[in-house]
Amino acid sequence: MIFLVALSMLTSCNSSSQKNKNEENESTRKIEVEKDVDTERIEQIKKVKYFLNNPSVTDENGINYDLEVKTNEIKRKKIYESEKIHYVSRYDSIYIIVSSHQIQEEFQLISNGDIKDVIKIKGYYFESKRSDRNGYGDYCSDNFTFYPELNTEETKKNRISDFTGVNCGMGSEINSRVKNERIKAVQSSGILVSNNY
Repeated sequence: MIFLVALSMLTSCNSSSQKNKNEENESTRKIEVEKDVDTERIEQIKKVKYFLNNPSVTDENGINYDLEVKTNEIKRKKIYESEKIHYVSRYDSIYIIVSSHQIQEEFQLISNGDIKDVIKIKGYYFESKRSDRNGYGDYCSDNFTFYPELNTEETKKNRISDFTGVNCGMGSEINSRVKNERIKAVQSSGILVSNNY
C-alpha cells in the first residue's frame, strides 16, 4: 500500500515537473520570437533613416544610387478636434479648427526609381487650419507630424513647442483660444506618453 502511494506521488511529481518544463520552454520561445521581431524592426527603422539621410550614395565599385523616400498615409484616426474659433475683422471673417490624429504611413524606400522596400510606421499628425487659406497670410495654418520610431525626444519637444507657442496675430483673445486648443490637441493625442504608440 505504501509502495502504491509513493508511486502515485512520484508520477504526480514527474507530470508536474514536465508541465513546468513545457511552460518554461514555451516562455523561452516567446522571448526569442519577440527578440527576433524587435531586431527586425530596429533594422527596418535603420533602413528608413538611412534612405532619409542619404539622398545619393556611391558603393565600393563606384556605382551611384539616388535614394528617395515617399510616404503614403494608410490610416488616420482623429483623436481631438476643437470647435470653430471665429475671427471677424473689417476685412475678413474666418474660423480656425485645431485637430490631432494618430496615423500610420507606408514609407516607400526607392533606389534609382525602383521600390526596394515598403515599411509601415505609426505617428501623430497635428493641424491648425484656417477656413480661408488665401486670406492675408497663413497665420494659424500649420501642421506637424511626429514618428516616435524615427524622431528623437528633442525633435518632439521642439515641434510641440513651435506648435503650441504660435502667435496668430489676431489679438490676444483669439491667440489665447488657439493656443489653448493646440495644447489640448497635444495632450489628448497620447504623444506625451513615452512609447505610447
